[in-house]
Amino acid sequence: MIGLFDYLEIKIMTLQFTTLAAINTRLKQRLQMGGTAIAFGKSVISDLDSEQIAGQVEGRVRMRLKSKYQLPLNLTDTDAQKALASIVEKLTICDILAPNFTGADPSDEGGYIRSEFCTQGEKELEDLMKSYIDGEVAIGVSIGAVNRAPSVGTRSGGIAVSF
Repeated sequence: MIGLFDYLEIKIMTLQFTTLAAINTRLKQRLQMGGTAIAFGKSVISDLDSEQIAGQVEGRVRMRLKSKYQLPLNLTDTDAQKALASIVEKLTICDILAPNFTGADPSDEGGYIRSEFCTQGEKELEDLMKSYIDGEVAIGVSIGAVNRAPSVGTRSGGIAVSF
């Protein structure tokens, strides 16, 4: 008899915007990624779980980006690279902290700190969506038509309009 797990294939994901090491750098004060707990009472999350969550977060970010850009992004703009890494890291930590500190007092990890990561990551994503990333192909923008002042003239069958 063949079980369900015999059909499952473990897929190694490659993160596009950040790395597990970068996420761990932000997370290590709150939660340990991989291995066995080094410090007494410190929770451990597996690398596979972290990678899965980070991949899902990147998927959500790409869904937002594809409403404005042709994907995949070239990411030749280093500021955009850093901004996207920051967004994905913060939103990944937001998702990681949720199940690991459920029921904690709002002033503790599960409340206040998680909320800060969630809020800041979402705000950074909103700010990025309000601007344009250099070197990327924006969808729905005519070349040369950006920031063009309206033409002043006559309407057909009307009178001259002046401002």
